[in-house]
Amino acid sequence: MISEFFVLSSRGDKIIYRNLKKEIKHNSPEILFRKLKFSETDCPPIFNEDGINYVFVNLKEIYFCCTSISNISSSFVLELIYRMIEIIKDYCQDINEQILRKNNLLIYELVDELIDYGLPQQTVSLQLDKFICSTPIQKQDLQKSLKKISKKTKEKIKNKKPTLLITFGETQCVEIKKDGEIIRNEVMGKITMDNQVKESTDLTIEFKPFLLGKDVQNKYRYTDTMIEDILINIPCNSNNLQKPSPYVYIPRLPFGHYTFMNYRTSGSKIIKPFLFSINVATFTKNKIDLVVTLKSTYLKKFFGPVTVEIPTPEDALSVSSTLSDNVGQKVVFNSKKRKIIWNFEKLNGGRDETLEAGIILRSGIENLKKVRSQLGPLSLTYNLPKFSLSGFDISRVSSSNMKRFPNIIRNLNIFSRSNSYIVHF
Repeated sequence: MISEFFVLSSRGDKIIYRNLKKEIKHNSPEILFRKLKFSETDCPPIFNEDGINYVFVNLKEIYFCCTSISNISSSFVLELIYRMIEIIKDYCQDINEQILRKNNLLIYELVDELIDYGLPQQTVSLQLDKFICSTPIQKQDLQKSLKKISKKTKEKIKNKKPTLLITFGETQCVEIKKDGEIIRNEVMGKITMDNQVKESTDLTIEFKPFLLGKDVQNKYRYTDTMIEDILINIPCNSNNLQKPSPYVYIPRLPFGHYTFMNYRTSGSKIIKPFLFSINVATFTKNKIDLVVTLKSTYLKKFFGPVTVEIPTPEDALSVSSTLSDNVGQKVVFNSKKRKIIWNFEKLNGGRDETLEAGIILRSGIENLKKVRSQLGPLSLTYNLPKFSLSGFDISRVSSSNMKRFPNIIRNLNIFSRSNSYIVHF
């Protein structure tokens, strides 16, 4: 299945390399590095070169890659790579080149336990402990060797409490027609847990009321939130999810970092955090005037970053731009990608922000229909803290063993983002 696993630095050095099936004779790390650094376009995370399938993840300019000559599921391999990264984080607390090099032997042990002759095996940190002999060198240990630690820092490390961090993240995909009709409005959510308490404990997670499934008759019986699909990835009792007060009971909470739940929802009830008004006009033979107005329906005073990208025609030579407010925002024209990029470091919710752009064309607009078809669509990326687009949320987290484990800190981190917010014009 998986032929090789390797980790490359930003300079192309092999930090980790394991040839699992010894069936690839090419220098795969060098091929990947050349593809990353010398390709004219951005290298896709999944590609085929000389009959070899490459699947890689870029984390802080460190590249985790699996190769295979088999036609295997790319999403499966990506999930495996992400699980391997999280397991390394469980042992080493952080990932950077220095930590990976210092823990070289430990990581080789983990790879050998995670993948056996190309086949994925155990991917739960707590169950790997009994097979791992090396002691991890963590970030704080590296700092000790570089400089002396103050008394306050020593006390912090000594008194550091084990934590249970729950991260609740949603990713929105939106596509809107020129006339404002919504083609797609979908949210894919993921709840991840980072449990640093090795002692066994149970956990009860209570959710705000929602309806599970596609029962149209009872769709809004007791809530406006409709979840279409739910996938729970760890053993638990989920029989009470469809009750008016839904909850999940986990009898034994796994140790480490892992995805607890994936879910999906779609429809008109999902919030659209941004609205656009777009006007295109032609005033001269070689100039197109574009006016874009953005309004945030997310009413927090300041948030960001937010990026708006507008593809321009192939003949675009330059772009002159004017902003309604220059504070916390800027516009650049990327001539290589042929895009107008409108960046907000901080955006004030509830206000209208306007961009006026004059696009100068090299060869004029004799073929206006062709030039107009190459303009747009507008795409938006954003990150909204402490906000749930779907309305799906956790109301309470509890455990019967909290008295036995008083040092557990329960943190809940909520955010929403989008890398696919498309507006046609």
